[in-house]
Amino acid sequence: MTLKAGTSIYSKAKRHMMVVLISMPLIMWIIPGTLGSLGWSWNEISLIRFLLAVAWLLIGGISSLLLSCPKCGKSLFLRGM
Repeated sequence: MTLKAGTSIYSKAKRHMMVVLISMPLIMWIIPGTLGSLGWSWNEISLIRFLLAVAWLLIGGISSLLLSCPKCGKSLFLRGM
């Protein structure tokens, strides 16, 4: 069975890592800055930032734990035993 380019578990993990790293500045600075320039209040921006950060942690954390090595079954993002 041959895999198409970009469908291996390692390329999926690399894509996941890039999306998580790029989305963090977007959530923490770009979206709040844009909303602030549009006249949103600090309370509204803080709530949106908090909700997006929680979603980022849940989605990024859970999906990184689900990516595992096809041979040994260990998570690709955890080190140790």
